[in-house]
Amino acid sequence: GVTNISVTVTDPEPHPVNQVQCRWRYNVDGGEYILGGQGLGSQFVVQFPEESEHNLVIECQDALGNRVHDEETFFVDKTPPGIGKWYGEPFLEKEDGEYISSETPIFASVSDDGPHKSGIAEVKYRTTVVDDEACESVSVCQGTEGSSDWVSVDPEEFSVFEFSIEEESCHLIEIMATDNVNKSRTHKQCAFVDNSPPTPLKTVGEPKEPWDGLDANFYELEEFCREGGNCWKVTLDTPIFMNCTDPEPHPVDQETIHFMVELDGDDATQIYCEEYEGTYNETTGFCHLSETIEEFHFLESSEHNLKFYC
Repeated sequence: GVTNISVTVTDPEPHPVNQVQCRWRYNVDGGEYILGGQGLGSQFVVQFPEESEHNLVIECQDALGNRVHDEETFFVDKTPPGIGKWYGEPFLEKEDGEYISSETPIFASVSDDGPHKSGIAEVKYRTTVVDDEACESVSVCQGTEGSSDWVSVDPEEFSVFEFSIEEESCHLIEIMATDNVNKSRTHKQCAFVDNSPPTPLKTVGEPKEPWDGLDANFYELEEFCREGGNCWKVTLDTPIFMNCTDPEPHPVDQETIHFMVELDGDDATQIYCEEYEGTYNETTGFCHLSETIEEFHFLESSEHNLKFYC
């Protein structure tokens, strides 16, 4: 908004003649004076269109020519606060929108922009569940209005503050900052919040036959193999498919596979990781692959224990 400077001139006692007329002029950064108004009465309003340092001169006189002269300096701030926002991890940007989880920190910062700073008066934010279309289209997001309660930010944290979103869905994120001369700016951004982990799907191809595990030499499998689908007898030609399903409502997809292989009770993950051109993690003991495995084959004829997650 524009700040109104209200001016009131009085002709003092004991014998005021009144009929006061005024004019005002100003310069910007010490330049030439600009006439702002003349032939004014005893009450009028001064406004400055430019942002910078202004020297204001007001001159008034009554009907008898008695004059008064007033001169003041004003710094005009017309620049709203600047707002920055960025995500921590996990974060993924896709063609259909941005994806985060409830573990993702959302960082924001507010700055008092412009050459003449009035200071930041208030910063607040809110997140609102909105239709999926807002997360899929920037223009729809910018035209969407939030409805949740605003959360005020501590003034000591205006430079950098952090929050997160608990609920899964498409969310409108709004951050509003207002300076000390009532200029405000609102930052809007929409993101999908996905907290549902992918489900691993292991399919054993042919040839195969169920195994009760009773004749195992390197594992105690009697109880484990009682559950159908846990234990199989296969050949070196049997394909094993390791896939993932990312559930609704907002699947981020782009799943990765992490597997571990034991051979006769000993870890053989590194051997298989090299075979399938993965990345071995010494801390977890798992092999990381950037995509699912369509056909996994065992390399030896013996007892194997295969684990994987998505």
